[in-house]
Amino acid sequence: MGGIEALALMNEPTAAAMAATRRNREDQSVMVIDWGGGTLDVTVLDAIEGTFMEQTSDGIQRCGGIDFDSEIMRWLAESTPGSEGWSGVERSLLRIEAEKAKILLSSQDEANVPLPNGEVRRLSRTDFDQITHHIVDRVKVPLERCLRDLAAMTGTVDCLVLAGGTCKIPAVRALVEQLVGLAPLSGLDPLTVIAEGAAVASAIMQNELPD
Repeated sequence: MGGIEALALMNEPTAAAMAATRRNREDQSVMVIDWGGGTLDVTVLDAIEGTFMEQTSDGIQRCGGIDFDSEIMRWLAESTPGSEGWSGVERSLLRIEAEKAKILLSSQDEANVPLPNGEVRRLSRTDFDQITHHIVDRVKVPLERCLRDLAAMTGTVDCLVLAGGTCKIPAVRALVEQLVGLAPLSGLDPLTVIAEGAAVASAIMQNELPD
């Protein structure tokens, strides 16, 4: 309907791995952690001479940025007298403000959240980390399963790629780095890495880039 020609379909981990290996063309094992608004996926792929072969994958459905927003909402409601009287519209607007605060806390230590009653609540990154740590910890299960599978195949992780907005949360990045023992590949924005990989694939298909 948009007048766009679909050249091919590719899954998100492969696209992210393609963006990563464009920076380092050596054969390597790439772990992609794709944690966006609603799902969490961990995938390990072997990149060999431009071919991407999935080695192991695991994930959690219905776990993502919206859960972090909900925890902020719960924290605000429990600490604000009269919150039970907020209307549906007021709660919807507050959820937007909660999401904005979450995004700001990825780059600063505090964020202000305007409440329906006219007050402004200050949310620190420390508070945010405390009320969402149980969500952050959920990444351990699929990640550790993939690492166990990889160990059984005597494989290793050479490159770590983060994709999705939730991976911009400092506590998430720190935990993943600790569990994998690698720093995420620099120069890749989790919000655009999948689109970049898809663009690279499209350029190769149209002979604009060497394969």
